Amino acid sequence: MEICEDYKQTRFFFQKNSSYNNKKGKKELVNYINTLRTFTHAAATYTPERKLSSAIYHLGASQSGEIERLEWQRYSCAKIKYFQLSGDHFSILKSPEIKKLSRIFDEILISKIK
Repeated sequence: MEICEDYKQTRFFFQKNSSYNNKKGKKELVNYINTLRTFTHAAATYTPERKLSSAIYHLGASQSGEIERLEWQRYSCAKIKYFQLSGDHFSILKSPEIKKLSRIFDEILISKIK
């Protein structure tokens, strides 16, 4: 069985951050992995019953693999807006990409106010 890329990235993150090596950290790691497994299962098995009428914004991490844009479009009546951030699922939440992420959220929220 092939290990999913998210699990590899998660394991690498926890190995790099030694504060997770104590008892509390190991419990947190187990909880995180169980959550990851739950989300992976949901993503693999859930199919919406109908197309969504609300806007969809996809914020992708460049090192996390390609997505099937046509597959996503099957679930939305509106055109999906895609944003690409440099890095993986963890590094996009750190500087400098977090600033870009913040600007994207601002752009989305301001567009909804107008």
